Amino acid sequence: QSRGVFGVEIHSQVMAIGKNVPGLLLYPPEFGSKGQMWKSIGVPEWLIYTDSPDYASRAVATAREILSDPEKTAEKLRRARKIIDEANKNAIKKSFFIE
Repeated sequence: QSRGVFGVEIHSQVMAIGKNVPGLLLYPPEFGSKGQMWKSIGVPEWLIYTDSPDYASRAVATAREILSDPEKTAEKLRRARKIIDEANKNAIKKSFFIE
């Protein structure tokens, strides 16, 4: 299993988090507001905007933190997955008019 997915393609990181693999998102602001998802699922520190002057050093430091503390990373993934799972349940209920 991968220890992390790191890059600018948001879909890869979304799928990784869905499989309990951390996803560090280096996010160009011109991609729009999709990066806000990281804040919504509780891992805003895994979102680094590339227009920040120190984004490269922050990305390296964040990747090291993710990889060096597997227990902390696993807890963040558990919390994120809980939020994602609840959002998916609510979306299914609304889509199929389930009460």
